Amino acid sequence: MSKKQQYLWLTAAFVFAFCVIYYMLTPLFTSPGHIMLDPSGDGAKNYFTYLYQSLYGNGTWFYGMNYPYGEHVIYTDDQPLVAMLVSGLGRIIHVDQNTALGVMHVSIAISYIFSIIVTYKILIEYKVRPWLAILFASLVIIMSPQVLRLTGHFALSHAFYIPALIYLVLRYDHTDKKKYLVYLLVISILMAFIHPYFLGISLLFIGFYAIAYCIFRDGKLWTKVKKVLPLLGAIVCSMIIVKLILVLTDPMTDRPTAPYGTLMYLTEDPDYLNSAFSPIWQFIKARGWYTKELSSGGEGYSYMGLVPIITSIIVIIGGITVLILSKIKGEKLNNKTCYASACIWLFVALSALTLAKGIPFKWHMLWLFDYISALKQFRTLGRFSWLFYYVITLFAIVAISRYYEWLLARRKVLAYIFVAIPLCIWSLEAKGYLDRIKALNNNYANGYKWFFMTEEQNWNDYLAKQNHKPSDFQAIITLPFTHIGSEKLWLNAFHYWNIVIAYRAGIQLKLPLVDVNMSRSSWSQTEMQVRTAGGPWADKPLLRTIKSNKPFLLLKFDDIAVNDDENYLLSASDSIGHFSQFYIYACYPDRLRHNDKQHHDSIKSIYTSMSKGDTCLGCRGTWYVNHFDSSTSDQHIFSKGSQEPTKKEELVTEIIPIEPAYDNELYEISYWALLEPTTYQSPYIVFNVLDSNDNQVGWGDALIKEGTDNDGKMWFRASRYFSMPASAKKIRIILHNDLLTSYLRFDELMIRPADAVIISKGADGSAMVNNHVYKP
Repeated sequence: MSKKQQYLWLTAAFVFAFCVIYYMLTPLFTSPGHIMLDPSGDGAKNYFTYLYQSLYGNGTWFYGMNYPYGEHVIYTDDQPLVAMLVSGLGRIIHVDQNTALGVMHVSIAISYIFSIIVTYKILIEYKVRPWLAILFASLVIIMSPQVLRLTGHFALSHAFYIPALIYLVLRYDHTDKKKYLVYLLVISILMAFIHPYFLGISLLFIGFYAIAYCIFRDGKLWTKVKKVLPLLGAIVCSMIIVKLILVLTDPMTDRPTAPYGTLMYLTEDPDYLNSAFSPIWQFIKARGWYTKELSSGGEGYSYMGLVPIITSIIVIIGGITVLILSKIKGEKLNNKTCYASACIWLFVALSALTLAKGIPFKWHMLWLFDYISALKQFRTLGRFSWLFYYVITLFAIVAISRYYEWLLARRKVLAYIFVAIPLCIWSLEAKGYLDRIKALNNNYANGYKWFFMTEEQNWNDYLAKQNHKPSDFQAIITLPFTHIGSEKLWLNAFHYWNIVIAYRAGIQLKLPLVDVNMSRSSWSQTEMQVRTAGGPWADKPLLRTIKSNKPFLLLKFDDIAVNDDENYLLSASDSIGHFSQFYIYACYPDRLRHNDKQHHDSIKSIYTSMSKGDTCLGCRGTWYVNHFDSSTSDQHIFSKGSQEPTKKEELVTEIIPIEPAYDNELYEISYWALLEPTTYQSPYIVFNVLDSNDNQVGWGDALIKEGTDNDGKMWFRASRYFSMPASAKKIRIILHNDLLTSYLRFDELMIRPADAVIISKGADGSAMVNNHVYKP
């Protein structure tokens, strides 16, 4: 093509891409500042972090959660690059919520337009006819697994990056021009500050490509190595620069290094072979020709479409056949470069898919992570299947194009029929995606109205009616208390609708949250923060850290029960009223400090007069304490001993006689465990309440993951409040030690009536109250 033709076709590709994405994501163009794609779950959190940083933040530190400590923007999923640009813009012109949302949504829409353009240019590199390249590129992007991230993980929905990676590598391979290495370096750094996962994807892509290039391309090994080293250098440099930026801007050095879920969210066989969104698969399923569940868009979803599936199988089988026949006949391949290129891209695609499936790690080879520990930083290996999706679909398109050209030189009509068939099949499947997305489009405006309460009383109006204003408070605390992000602790992880609603209050009132829902949260800050909800006997560093004596806006969710320790915060609070599913209070720090001191001082004289042992004040039902002093150890939370980890993943450790004072007496069971800081694992106990005939009359669990007290040195306390029926005679304790690596020591098991106070004093003068460390 001449330069003029290239520009004309590129213009046509842009116009077509714009029309496709405009149709697919119409609200992102027509009302980008007055919609919200999904203001629930992860979507609500990611909107909150983005909006708070854009409207009220500054620089690389986010203060919207984890008050008063805050968090580095890279760990908030707030699309830091976009949020910081909007924040900077706000210092020049007025930026409100609508402007911030508009910039975010338009940037996503533009990403999809340019993803089609770049995919088109990749196909042009392989001599696909422009009109075919435009159509196929659009189909690839419409069915991209990243489209499904629009329902929450907005940063990951930017579909431009992976096609751009492929294109830049191709251009570098075809031209040897160093400018493409510079582009690769710059774009990798920028996209890392949209979401860090993109940097991991680029590293794996370049790594797989470099290996495949050295294996399959003709020539001397050193020549091939010299060719790919600059690619590897560009990616490594981008990682070093991103790491340097983090070192310079992030003072925290105790973040978790082994996130939960690395082998939990994998690509399973249905994820890339079928789809619940495809009309064809829906038809097959409805007829009973396929009886298993269709893949519906999980973290490892990467359905490539029927056309790429069939094409890839045919090409691979055909290629192997030709290769075998050429070996048998002793003939040279006619187009060795073409075969090498096909092998390179198949290697990249299948390597990415293999990793996304958790192979070989899930084959009892977790020890391999010790040698490639960087992979452990990515919570969801299944997302690496996105590389597989893009490469294999492009591979199939090029194969279709090559055969189309071969037919076109011989039988034009047959060639047109041949290319029309995959286009029609692929378009039919793409229609299923479009229908789903269009259906979601109808709710986007409602999501905005709900989040900002535009058609009902909002938070500012409510507080004004109660004679309060946002500046009366320093931050928001929700009950149940939520802390998600440290990997070890997951407070209120499965019932956090309360914090979703609190996000609305935070944005509307310009108030940060004490609660946390982020990732890689600092251990020291986590240990301090969770003790806020630890009850009267838990030390509360928050009260020493805050600089203001203004009350907290305490929001107690009316649909989830909170335990006695969390309810303790109400003793320092004044009721304001009920609004938006919350009982609302003003919680005063000075009162909370005073109440803590009163509790502390109330037993000081008893502790002083006590000799070594345990004393129970107010006990009517039976109680139980085990200090595990028979197993002497330097690692203990109290006294002189602790129990070694069990050698089984599930073990009945104790059967304890128990008898409540009355029916349904409230009890608490608690224990301490020393955790390994390099893993996400932690132990838990399941307890069965039995009657005199060993029939189960109650049960519960107590998870370290839900613990709200600790010593700041990796000892964590777990507890559970429960009702003890009158028929209870004993409790069976079952300790779970998943993978035999979830904890280092077990200590201080206590079962007590909830209204009792149990004081324990050690020979060295150390003390515990209700299984909390007590410092006289």
